[in-house]
Amino acid sequence: SLAPGQVVDGTLHRYPGADNFRAVFSARFGEERAGLVSGWAPPPVPLAELVAAHHRLLAANPWAGVSPASAVVRLLFHDGRWRAVDAAGYQAPVVGNDLDLWRLHGLLAARPGQVLGEWSPDGLRPTSLATVGGLLLL
Repeated sequence: SLAPGQVVDGTLHRYPGADNFRAVFSARFGEERAGLVSGWAPPPVPLAELVAAHHRLLAANPWAGVSPASAVVRLLFHDGRWRAVDAAGYQAPVVGNDLDLWRLHGLLAARPGQVLGEWSPDGLRPTSLATVGGLLLL
């Protein structure tokens, strides 16, 4: 599996379909490069737009489970549930390993940060945090 921003030399083939998010390597050349691309991160999207884009994806491909996500959010933990809140005040559920989510919450220190991950009908599943030096994997 690959992380956002990871550098790999190889031949990649995309699976057919409306979402075009899935791909497989038919060949890899050389060694995977250590670390991640410094300073690289996809542009963030407001949470409401992530939800709308995922609904469009499901309308085009009902079997699509997840889609990529990049949003600037704060994390809140209330009543035993995690929530992501963006600058517009839009809230969305956050899912994942509690240890990773508490770690991310500590890294954000109640400030907004660019979180990357997957969006599904269950909510946002963070996989990394964009920092000045690159992406920090959770």
